[in-house]
Amino acid sequence: MEETGEDSDPGGTPVFRARYLEQLFSFKKIFLKFEGVNPSGTHKDRAALSHVKYAIENGYDAVSIGTCGNYGIALSYYSKLFGVKAHVFVPERYHTPKVETIRHNGAVVNEVPGAYEDAVEISRETARDNNWYDANPGNVTTDLSYEAYSRISYELFQQFGRAPDAVAVPVGNGTTLAGIYIGFLNLRKAGLIDKIPRMLGASTTGGNPVVKAFKEKTQLRDLQPESINESLINEPLVASHAYDGELGLKAIRESNGYAEYISDSKMLYYKRLEGKAKGIPIVATLKEAMAYSPKYIAIGAATDGGYIPAEYRQIIKEAIEHGLGVINGLHEFLSDDPEISKLAKYKNVELIDIRKIFRDRKFPFTGKIEEVKAKKIAVLGTDSAIGKRTTAVLLWKELQRRGRKAEMIGTGQTAWMQGIEYGTVIDATINDFVAGAIEHEVVRAWEEKRPDFIIIEGQGSVVHPAYPGSFEIIAAGRPDYIILQDAPGRKFLDGFENYPMPDVKRVITILELLSGKKVIAITINTEKMSKDDIVRVKRDYERKYGIPVFEPLNEISKLAELVESIERQG
Repeated sequence: MEETGEDSDPGGTPVFRARYLEQLFSFKKIFLKFEGVNPSGTHKDRAALSHVKYAIENGYDAVSIGTCGNYGIALSYYSKLFGVKAHVFVPERYHTPKVETIRHNGAVVNEVPGAYEDAVEISRETARDNNWYDANPGNVTTDLSYEAYSRISYELFQQFGRAPDAVAVPVGNGTTLAGIYIGFLNLRKAGLIDKIPRMLGASTTGGNPVVKAFKEKTQLRDLQPESINESLINEPLVASHAYDGELGLKAIRESNGYAEYISDSKMLYYKRLEGKAKGIPIVATLKEAMAYSPKYIAIGAATDGGYIPAEYRQIIKEAIEHGLGVINGLHEFLSDDPEISKLAKYKNVELIDIRKIFRDRKFPFTGKIEEVKAKKIAVLGTDSAIGKRTTAVLLWKELQRRGRKAEMIGTGQTAWMQGIEYGTVIDATINDFVAGAIEHEVVRAWEEKRPDFIIIEGQGSVVHPAYPGSFEIIAAGRPDYIILQDAPGRKFLDGFENYPMPDVKRVITILELLSGKKVIAITINTEKMSKDDIVRVKRDYERKYGIPVFEPLNEISKLAELVESIERQG
């Protein structure tokens, strides 16, 4: 599977085990396939790209759709990427904030009267009149969407090494459900699986023909629009006509599956489950968040170039109007924005530009790092965005759990946001003072806490052309041990398809030559890997490199045992 990145094809999305949901519902195993890592951030990327490519191949210079949001975001994203004009028709009564993202992607947004189905028909007629490509569901090229979504089935087969027992899919038009079902039919036809998973569908109460037909054991029939109660919560799911519903219904019935309604209150409840378990509420809108009396809103995204997207500005301004301060980790500073800084001053709220804080800190390197007696462990990587901070945090906490005194040095804005006591932001620091900033925090942690271990978070990769981190951490942090994080399932460096993932042995050699210390362990990010892949890679890596290999999310105690063992050996 190919790596998902900014200008890349969608797909190859990761699977995460949902242990909390397993406990809550008494299921043996529940996995979530996260389509949100697709380039546009939606599960509609697969179909959108197929339609845009088809439109180009057949001589169209514009595409047209009716949408409630996600499909419009995905289609406008790929249209902009490939130089095609997108015309998006949205029901004027809908409240979705996604319209601003669609506009930001360069699409022409047309707000039209009526429901979603009316927007689709207006879009279809306009496309016909103007010789635009009709990318709506239920047209003659619907098979493109089925084929696109069928790849989810192939990925699941690769990730698990077999077909799951059941696959649950939200149902609107039924297109995604139908496509996944077709994928499993193809796998069975090829002799790769014996049994089709049970297909499970869910949609808003009383608002979907597929679920209604299944529950009432009837043929698929359109719903009366006036019988549907639309709300801010259920808008994306409401459908009086399911354009690809026949095949979706067939998928559920022939797989011995099931379909059910879900109310707005239940959707909100389940959305907050993870937040309740951790004591952190999860909300969909700023309005919902205000019920919890927040004091700040944090921009937790990492955008290309560190710029603030246009669609964020309205939310930021609304937050300030509500009296919230803003924590911003991007390179573009809110305090330098005339409109936002003026509004913040008027509302007497704080704008915290994290990178500006660290930009103005100037600590020269002194050599005091040599006075630190704690064992310093740097968690470095073969790529950026590979899980170095996660592994560092897990190891830090595990050592503390074992009764050892351990501290962590954060080196990026996310660690600062997460409340790591000691740290700097090296990509915001003037180059002459990066080494001093790292040394200063390590020395400060030692002098104030006298820990046994200091875990240093890595940044980028020593071989990454755009994010060449690690050297300053090695030179100034003077680690005693190095842990190398790799993602065996990746083909290309994060965000750069022209650059293949580096040879692990080469990275180990470079790090050991630079530091004069040994890489004591390899930790693996298991994205795009099945259980069998993980077992095989660990075995192969240990044989090839002669270094212990761990999966930190499940084996952090073993990694901590290794660290303590090496410490005892001196």
